[in-house]
Amino acid sequence: MQKMNISRPLTSSYLSLAFCLFILQWGITSCNEVGSAQDSVDIYEYQDTVAIIPSPKNKTPDQLINGKVRLALGKIQNYEGKDKIEKNLLSQIATYNSALMHGDKQNCVKYLYKDAIVYFRKYYHGFSDEAITDEFFKSISRSYVEQLNRFSEHGIEFSMVIPNLTRKIMKGDNVFVVFNITSNVCSESLYTHFQDYDQTLGISHNGGKNWCFITINEDTPNILRISNSEAIIDAVMGY
Repeated sequence: MQKMNISRPLTSSYLSLAFCLFILQWGITSCNEVGSAQDSVDIYEYQDTVAIIPSPKNKTPDQLINGKVRLALGKIQNYEGKDKIEKNLLSQIATYNSALMHGDKQNCVKYLYKDAIVYFRKYYHGFSDEAITDEFFKSISRSYVEQLNRFSEHGIEFSMVIPNLTRKIMKGDNVFVVFNITSNVCSESLYTHFQDYDQTLGISHNGGKNWCFITINEDTPNILRISNSEAIIDAVMGY
């Protein structure tokens, strides 16, 4: 049985510190519109700066360097939404991430994209949609809960953050936002973050009021194809 990958923000069971003190510059804080007149798909590309709070301690602990995970000094600040659509998305992904990390199934499953469940039925013959959802929640949330507890025992705070939004696609009341997720791993005196980002897709079918989420990977085009046009898929994937 293949494990499904509906939404999986960045995580790792290994820690290493490959540090550099920096502020990431990702261009000007503006948004440019590109339109596809044929299918009335509007594409907005974000070019915002990712803000990082410097670490109080700048020295790399040699015993934590193992080269398996790329960490850098500094704590990434969460992107701040500029309008109601963005603020709703950020609020709801924060609730979803918190639910994953604390084993809160009720607040987790309501943000799962229903077409992803439909798509993964082929790997779960004989399972109901509720049973498939349970399998996803148990396999993903358990690792987060264990990791969070392990870090807490050593006085380390592990938190998922949204550094930036990269693309917004709009067609009528359908809104799709591509954004990045990574994690801060911080103690009182040492701030670090994962340098590698996971791309995630937020999907709203009521103008940005309510959202659900999936990780962007090789399954994403086929999941989106269940209910969306090729123009939407091309825009989301950046084809």
